[in-house]
Amino acid sequence: MADSIYKRWEEKIDGLTSGDFKEGVIKAIRQLKEEVYNLQVDQYNQSMGRIIRDDKRIVLSAPEIIIGDVNLGGMLRPGSGSKVIVKGADVSLHGVGDMGKIDMRAPVVSQIAENPGIDGNEHIIGDASRLVAQAASITIQSDSVEKDGAFPPAMASAEGGIRIRSDRQIDVQATLGFESLKRQIEALIKKQEDLQQHLQQNVEMLKDEFNEQRKEIDDLLDQKSKLAKDDLSIRTDYQDMDSLNTRIEELSTTLTDTIFKYSNALSLLGESKRLLKYFKARKDEVAKTTADDFKKKSTGTAVNIIGERLNLASMDGDHQVRTNAEAGVGVLAYTMDIRGNNDPKGSLPEGNRLSVNMRDVAITTSGTADVETDDQDVLTKASYVAEGDVVIRSKNITLESVDYEVAEKKYKEKGLTAEGKILLRSKTIEASTVNAKDVDVDDKGKLTKATYTSEGDVIVNSKTFAVKAVDSQLDGSETKETALTKDGSVSFRTERGQFMATDTEGKATGSLTVNAKAIDVKAMDVDKEKFTDSQLAEGGTMTLVAQQMFAGAKSKDVKSKKLQLQSEEIGLFADKTLEAQQGEAKGLLQLADGKAVVSGSETQLYGKTTVNAETEVKGELKAPKATIDNLEAKTSLKTPNISDGMAVGAPGAAGSASAKLKAEDAPKE
Repeated sequence: MADSIYKRWEEKIDGLTSGDFKEGVIKAIRQLKEEVYNLQVDQYNQSMGRIIRDDKRIVLSAPEIIIGDVNLGGMLRPGSGSKVIVKGADVSLHGVGDMGKIDMRAPVVSQIAENPGIDGNEHIIGDASRLVAQAASITIQSDSVEKDGAFPPAMASAEGGIRIRSDRQIDVQATLGFESLKRQIEALIKKQEDLQQHLQQNVEMLKDEFNEQRKEIDDLLDQKSKLAKDDLSIRTDYQDMDSLNTRIEELSTTLTDTIFKYSNALSLLGESKRLLKYFKARKDEVAKTTADDFKKKSTGTAVNIIGERLNLASMDGDHQVRTNAEAGVGVLAYTMDIRGNNDPKGSLPEGNRLSVNMRDVAITTSGTADVETDDQDVLTKASYVAEGDVVIRSKNITLESVDYEVAEKKYKEKGLTAEGKILLRSKTIEASTVNAKDVDVDDKGKLTKATYTSEGDVIVNSKTFAVKAVDSQLDGSETKETALTKDGSVSFRTERGQFMATDTEGKATGSLTVNAKAIDVKAMDVDKEKFTDSQLAEGGTMTLVAQQMFAGAKSKDVKSKKLQLQSEEIGLFADKTLEAQQGEAKGLLQLADGKAVVSGSETQLYGKTTVNAETEVKGELKAPKATIDNLEAKTSLKTPNISDGMAVGAPGAAGSASAKLKAEDAPKE
């Protein structure tokens, strides 16, 4: 009977090893292990130690139970290679009572939620694979201790909760990197290929050992069969028969043990080939994906941290903020979203806020290129290019450099920060109060249509206000202006423009100064694209009004070269005095108190001149011909040729007019 069992096992094993290790073959190997296990149970009970077996229940009951290769005092034997294995479909450990406790200590503690199979050598993942740890307080602590050192007691949180501490590093990861994944799969494939070589050799060795033992037991069975055919031989050779039975029994136990080892090795080989097949399929799947595709495609992984309050602090165990160069909190992500939860109406609730308080705060959207490092991995060269956008959208936006204080239990402004400064620096800076209407976007979210209307106000309130287009140079700690920026310009374009220096009562005060090498004040139409002069604006006017108005030089030391007025019509109006001077009264045209005075070293009148009033002429008056209705000379009348021979002499020359307005009367700079 026994020989048929062994032959059937040999045929079954040969059938399993001759083909590929497919899923059906692996399942058959598992059935074979169970079959060998059932045969082996009784033989192990007889020849390889004691076994307590019950089909219903076995209870070990005592105030203290110790299981292991120990002496009566419960001490492990020195140098013992004791192994304790607890197997079951449902294994439970209970530490009962208020002080109940379960301790596990070992150089290596491993917990893996997988099906290990009946021999503990398989790695089968099922839908129920999970690891659960539940307690009022959970402490996970990793201490950096040198060899032969000792761990300090773990510090559990008195308030309960989960406490994770490490002297080195804490990693919480939900996504394996693409390159890491490829390296991991390659390492697993290499491990299984190397393992299979060893397992294949072990299987072949056990197969040869099984065949030798099976042949030996077949020979013994043949000898027993020959003795059993002769009744006389049985009576005379009973000692040989008994010896054969003993040897067959011993060899059957050995053969069963060999078969168990053989089937177990075969199972390990099949499991290794199953894993190798799986990892190679994963490798082929990963090979179809590029690193760029891997970054763009969602892995579905996430890390969720939810709590009423979340605190991230760079502190040590004494709650001291770390100030070394490596300390800090770093966040690296493709996208980052910080939001305040909306209320049921969809609005952000009162008290919703984001506060950032640091000595230095930098918000950049700079990309890095042309990076070079030295042998010590120290950055030696890089280009930082600003790209992307920063959008700040709010009902009220405040940028300030202001100190605050708490005084009289109130939080209030203390004053402008000493040496405070706000710098806006860009190739283009645009301040806009434009409102958009009739906005349309396409399916991709791109703006395709909108109407923009300027609304609102831009207010700049400052003690001094400067708009410059000036180049400068930093020399040491001092910045010096070097030149006006080439082609620099400042433009104001609006329907109405006002420059005022008036106080709160509306009175003009202070001054406005426009100073340039060339100054143009125009009322002209311009080219709509080039903004160059086109023509005088139809109906355009220009008005200069002041209590005192000066054009030209302000003092004797600074004199204008030329003042020219050119127009179809020019009107000069003055209620009291209108005066034009050349030099120091070398030439004078004056209208004052209803009198008109024209004075100069030489005064000439050309063209038809009509005098319809009493005219007093002092000095020398020359004319080629004069027609006079009535001529009266009070002192003398001189002429080299007169028809009547009359001569009247003038006692003196004409007097000169005096200037009333002086250049030095103009306000000084």
